[in-house]
Amino acid sequence: MDYTLSIYDVAGYLIHHQPYDMTGKRLHLLCYFAQAISLACFDIPIFPEDFVAGAFYPICPELYEKHCEVPYLEDGFFGDFQPDKFNADQVEVLSEVLSRFNDTDNVDLATSANSSCPYIDARVDVPFDERGNVINKHAMLEYYAGIIQITFVP
Repeated sequence: MDYTLSIYDVAGYLIHHQPYDMTGKRLHLLCYFAQAISLACFDIPIFPEDFVAGAFYPICPELYEKHCEVPYLEDGFFGDFQPDKFNADQVEVLSEVLSRFNDTDNVDLATSANSSCPYIDARVDVPFDERGNVINKHAMLEYYAGIIQITFVP
């Protein structure tokens, strides 16, 4: 898998492929699961940015800074969607995220992320209302590789 995408590319892809405007919370959760699936299936992050264990769900600080004052994100918010930036493996990962979580509400998405060991470990000794530590990518790889059953055909 080529390591050329940023979280903004992935966010733009996810927004572009949704039939409705997306909340920031949902975007963070879908990006988190894109990272998890990429790590679990290809042993490489789909983007380099980190997540921290926010009080209520995983947050990418860079992504949050870009959209924090916008309640609903529309197609094009992160610039023009450029499909040619994505290789076949990346498209498979993002298609899997959309397929798997399209009908899942934000509460269930957050519950799934928040109950994962990597998220819980990043919240150790952090007060409830504060942003936690960085969620370790290697911990994500190990945890999600054990629970995600996806076979991508080359």
